[in-house]
Amino acid sequence: MTEEVRSPLEGEEIGTLDKARKEWWHGYEPARVTLHRYCTVGLYGIRLESFLSGSKRVTSREACARFVRRVTEVRQNKGN
Repeated sequence: MTEEVRSPLEGEEIGTLDKARKEWWHGYEPARVTLHRYCTVGLYGIRLESFLSGSKRVTSREACARFVRRVTEVRQNKGN
């Protein structure tokens, strides 16, 4: 019997980190290693939601938007 595995980002537009940095990151194109670090280490305690699909790390358009929004909120609050 096989168990169905669901994506943590089910229902969202999934893509590789290369697709994310080229198409979904607005304003600039971060290096692949930078996005990988955002996924594994995070920034200001916030991680970019992602998962491994085989040997590739993937994320979603929506996860990128959430990450940018959360980091922006933290940076704005640090100034207060």
